[in-house]
Amino acid sequence: MDLGPDTETTADGFLGKRLVALQPKKGFRAGSDTLFLAAAVPAAPGERVLELGIGAGVASLALAARVEGLAITGLEIEPVLGRLAEANFSRNRSAGAVSGTLEVIVGDVAVPPPGLGAGGFDHVFLNPPFFQSEAASAPADAARATARHAPRGSLEAWIRLAAAAVRPGGSLTLIARAAALPDLMRPMGAGPGAAGELGGLVLFPLWPGNGRPAKTALLQAWRGSATPLRLSAGLALHDAAGAFTPAADAVLREAAGIDLGAE
Repeated sequence: MDLGPDTETTADGFLGKRLVALQPKKGFRAGSDTLFLAAAVPAAPGERVLELGIGAGVASLALAARVEGLAITGLEIEPVLGRLAEANFSRNRSAGAVSGTLEVIVGDVAVPPPGLGAGGFDHVFLNPPFFQSEAASAPADAARATARHAPRGSLEAWIRLAAAAVRPGGSLTLIARAAALPDLMRPMGAGPGAAGELGGLVLFPLWPGNGRPAKTALLQAWRGSATPLRLSAGLALHDAAGAFTPAADAVLREAAGIDLGAE
């Protein structure tokens, strides 16, 4: 597909090459975090799901490969990436690798399109920008800066939109660096200033192995839940030899799901 002269892509395989997706050579590129996020979304066949910041669509593809007949909506600020996501979904659906539908809406989390926050989705999931920073410290590459850096204080906008978009009883699932978790968790919960009464939080660390601390974790919340925060045992990613553990390998190669132990 024609994405313009400044956008070079590579064709990359995921889930043991069950999926093939075009991604820009520069900027954010999907990897294992993307697949762990998709594996943790507790969707059932036929439900409506929303991915905030869909990028080239790899997380939504991985979710659609695991759960049949989903109606997926993706919000993406970069029009080129939105077109890539739609093309990737169409290509993989034609190949029989995924089912369901995908609609991509071009827009900004900070100024969401009308109606997106009307509580119409069973599940919302996202991989928000890694870092909060001033514009001067963001990477020079514009696509990379958009994907990895959020203006200081703006992570709350991602949570507020997710909370507004999910129906009562539905879930929000995200993956984030440990340093970003306080800013992402702060607007959750009940009471004044809370983002849609998100509760039942489960924090699920992704342990690198060999006794190293977890730098990344999955976080899940449920709209309207009063269950207290729980810290899960999480998932060990590597064994003593540095190879993926069987549980991690099942997610990355076989589209296995991850049960966060939520309510």
